Amino acid sequence: MSNLAAFASLLQLGFGIGIGLSVFRSPLTLRATSLGKRLDAELSIIKDSHSTKANELRGKLSSAKLLYHDAMREMERSYVPLMGAVLIGALANMSGLILASLYPDVVVNESLSGVLLFISTGYYLFVALVIEIYTRYRMRAVYSALAGIL
Repeated sequence: MSNLAAFASLLQLGFGIGIGLSVFRSPLTLRATSLGKRLDAELSIIKDSHSTKANELRGKLSSAKLLYHDAMREMERSYVPLMGAVLIGALANMSGLILASLYPDVVVNESLSGVLLFISTGYYLFVALVIEIYTRYRMRAVYSALAGIL
């Protein structure tokens, strides 16, 4: 059996991940931002062309860009609860770290060991999975519009 002090560095890691994810949301918007850049690149290719086909394509791409902005706006509103979940994980890690500092010799049984491992690592993987699924769900209309165009 290990003691609570053995989990201190893992709890520090979990706290750092939680604070990092709540401040720097790049993992959340990375996929969505790359899609926006793709749309801009496609629009820039045909911006100087004035053929009928180019005008039709420009209209479809502009519609897809509007769908993209609507999805991004909705995701921005919905990320607040997800960021709250990340902060809760960081607070749980910080609480565990404080306890590990105050009571380093407390023996950790298997169930508490599992809880500490989950809040320091598994919890963030779960939140990241939820965010990935949510981002794909919100961007599905944009991907469908692009698939019909390109």
